[in-house]
Amino acid sequence: MPSGKFRSVSISEATYEKLKEIAEERGISISKAIEQIVLGTKTPTISVNAIKDIIRETIKEELRDVLNNDLKALIEDIIKDVLSKAIKQSQKRSFIGVIKDAFLGLTKPIKVKGKIEVSKGQIFLMEKIDIDVSEYNATIVEEKDENGNIVGYAIVPNLTFNTASEGIDDTQLEIWFDKYGVNLIKMLTKT
Repeated sequence: MPSGKFRSVSISEATYEKLKEIAEERGISISKAIEQIVLGTKTPTISVNAIKDIIRETIKEELRDVLNNDLKALIEDIIKDVLSKAIKQSQKRSFIGVIKDAFLGLTKPIKVKGKIEVSKGQIFLMEKIDIDVSEYNATIVEEKDENGNIVGYAIVPNLTFNTASEGIDDTQLEIWFDKYGVNLIKMLTKT
């Protein structure tokens, strides 16, 4: 066929639609698609839109992978942080619970930081401290040995007796510990 000369051919509607689809896929005209099919010269042409689509899809996949990996790492970091804080908080609570049990006389006395001993109704210190325990509704009482020598100092809650014969009950001790004792022990362990 000489260059620049064209001829018309009648084809069925279905064939025309198929040729149009092939041409669109290749990003060429219908006549160029027919030429490639008939002559067997399929040139590796690709449309600008097809290139844009490939680039968009590749970028989307890459971004998705990066975001997924970054998001996974971020979520893992958050989970580790939250779990770490939750574990620390539960350990604090359980440690405070152990101290509270000793204060209520439910367990043996417990030593905290080697210088504080908590036993039923008192917090015992080996050394004198210079703090005002009245803000914790407590009093410091000197503890002496049989020779009258000071062996330590007991911090005891200022609680009233229910009746002269009953003494202080565990409920009063528990209320005092929850309200004042926890903070007092925290303060004492910091000094």
